[in-house]
Amino acid sequence: MPLMGEQPDLAEVLSNYAATLPQKPSAILIFTAHWETHQVVVSSGAQHSLYFDYGGFPPETYQYKYPAPGNPELAKRVRDLLNTAGIASESDPKRGWDHGVFVPLMLMFPDATIPVVQISVLHSQSAEEHLRVGEALQPLRGEGVLIVGSGQSVHNFYWFAKVRMDAGIAHSVNWDDWLQATLLGEGLNEKQRREHLAAWDTAPSARECHARGLAEHLMPLFCVAGAGGLRSGRRVGSARLPDKFATSGFEFH
Repeated sequence: MPLMGEQPDLAEVLSNYAATLPQKPSAILIFTAHWETHQVVVSSGAQHSLYFDYGGFPPETYQYKYPAPGNPELAKRVRDLLNTAGIASESDPKRGWDHGVFVPLMLMFPDATIPVVQISVLHSQSAEEHLRVGEALQPLRGEGVLIVGSGQSVHNFYWFAKVRMDAGIAHSVNWDDWLQATLLGEGLNEKQRREHLAAWDTAPSARECHARGLAEHLMPLFCVAGAGGLRSGRRVGSARLPDKFATSGFEFH
């Protein structure tokens, strides 16, 4: 939708993000909500095609190009770090980059020159497991790798019907408020923040925004929070989508 001009506020937030970084990343590691696996899988090809994992959109949305290179060396480094932490993983040199990867990156880094490695989220949808994955990959941040979580803070199509829209908006605001307080709040230390995130499904409107068994779009957030050491983040942008659902983007330092 942001590539089609349907979500201009969101497109603007993503397009302006690179300018906020202190340096150009040496590589990008991106967790995508659109690739769920039983153990962590890391894209390891030198080049990857695009995987148009959607339907019903205009013909031009199946012609997108994002010819950034892969990074087999980074993929191996990721797996070595996971192995050291006791986390099983495997490589996939063939799977294309899905729209959770190429849509935000086309806006964030349109020149497509920075190497990209795509990484899956887990079928377990366990916040604890995803926090551990992120924590294992913390050393990459000191190596110039930008770690991105591509998902959505609200992903429940039940609320998108007009007859339920008002209730859905209220739930999205309740949940977004909790997310911001948890991720940005200076009153929480790292241990407390971890405890709050691990118990996310007890938060206000959490399950209304991410139904049980359908919370894959939230899992990348736990990975990047873990990679950031559970320190307080900052909000790099926010947008009210056309339907007025709340959504925020966060960065962890």
